[in-house]
Amino acid sequence: MKIIARPEEFENAAGRPTYGAIGTFDGLHLGHRYIIDYTVRQAAENGGLAFAVTFDRHPAEVIAPERAPTLIYPYGKRLELLKETALDLFWVINFDRRFSRLDRSDFLANVCRHFRPLKMICVGADFRFGYRRTGDIDFLRERSRNWGYAIPELAPVRLADQIVSSTAIRDRIVRGDLAAAARLLGRPYAICGTIVAGKRLGRELGFPTANLDPGRLTLPPSGVYAAWVTTPEGRFRGVANIGERPTVEADAAPNVEAHLLDFHGDLYDRPIEIRPLRRLRPEMTFPSRAALQRQIQEDTVRAAAEFPETPVTVSANPLRKKPEKLNY
Repeated sequence: MKIIARPEEFENAAGRPTYGAIGTFDGLHLGHRYIIDYTVRQAAENGGLAFAVTFDRHPAEVIAPERAPTLIYPYGKRLELLKETALDLFWVINFDRRFSRLDRSDFLANVCRHFRPLKMICVGADFRFGYRRTGDIDFLRERSRNWGYAIPELAPVRLADQIVSSTAIRDRIVRGDLAAAARLLGRPYAICGTIVAGKRLGRELGFPTANLDPGRLTLPPSGVYAAWVTTPEGRFRGVANIGERPTVEADAAPNVEAHLLDFHGDLYDRPIEIRPLRRLRPEMTFPSRAALQRQIQEDTVRAAAEFPETPVTVSANPLRKKPEKLNY
């Protein structure tokens, strides 16, 4: 798969027909996968190339940051998941203030001129594009007569009478229904990012942690969780804390940290995925660090009991197979 930053980079010397999917694809959930898989299948059946157009951030972060939704996955994880599809290439748009002012007709012309001969554009029913979000699927159908592409009518993907959407997944995560979020995603829910240097408070208490800056990620309810923790060194049992750590840091921003039960070492600047399994307790304030230390010891014992499986070895670790540094 090839990633391009500008449509001019697309090369199609053989003139194969092209089939495109366009969207933000936050979560790359079952609905997104349906759109992408349909695009790939149409391209394969007609000897064509399958491509996707996406953005390096959620457009609302630029257009209306005060109303921008939190994210299911950071940018790097989205790219990782897109690479696992059968797409031939995708164009990642740098969605900045200048691009946000691009007229809907100019955006469509960019796609149609550079990815020709374009035979199909596939989007979700609620997809919007162009200045002031005036472009939609009806506009794409109207202009298809000029450009000669098809717009398939795909019904929304439903599970248990629930339309699969990023909004629905965020709602399940915030409410702590991680099993339902996983069903809509089509994979176990995980908090993804890069390990950052913390204040070493966990190390001082005898429980060193891998710290993740959640930024604008959607997070489950605050508390302590038994969690699988995947790093480039392998997958390990862990106990994760999600919240503001009121005992040691008042008025702090939300924080995600995990104590790995089977690993000791330096993982700074490495990718990490924390998959909460069960919430052990809510976040609490303790009268002293000694009391906190005793509670953490109890948490690790309770967390360890949640893992009937043997931890995955390094050779079976998916993050280990990716030589490039992911930009989370």
